[in-house]
Amino acid sequence: MTKINGKQHVFFTAGASATATRPLENSITFGNDLPDGATPPNPPNRMVDPAEEITYALRSSSSLNNACPAPTPSTENSGICTLVRRKGPLATASFQPVVEYVRPNGLTFEYLTNNMAATDPTGTGVDIGVVRITLRVAVDRGIEEQPVRQTLTTDVDLKNK
Repeated sequence: MTKINGKQHVFFTAGASATATRPLENSITFGNDLPDGATPPNPPNRMVDPAEEITYALRSSSSLNNACPAPTPSTENSGICTLVRRKGPLATASFQPVVEYVRPNGLTFEYLTNNMAATDPTGTGVDIGVVRITLRVAVDRGIEEQPVRQTLTTDVDLKNK
């Protein structure tokens, strides 16, 4: 949980850690409060600085600088997107590919309490204990234009919040 200006929240807008928000439908930004670079290092300051942001998002496979296109009847089952990771603010950090061949709208997040009940999508997010992540991929195997499809789902338990 981030506490800034007396406000507590779990998720925030990329580049504005003081702005509480729910993550977008196909991206999520976490903070990783790290010690500074001094020798010996000072302890973390209990605030998420822009350089400590980690964002996962779905981007276009043809250009990681562009958002993943919306699905169309001809692309909804094809892997034309890439799951990317960015460490640091958008202005200075680049996207690094993590998983290719992701289907449009193939990355989804579901927010749950610690007892696995769905949460209301409004508010600060302090009730969120688990994020269920679903990733749908489609790899063209070159046979009769029928891609191999797979859906991967995992539950991520939020610690140290």
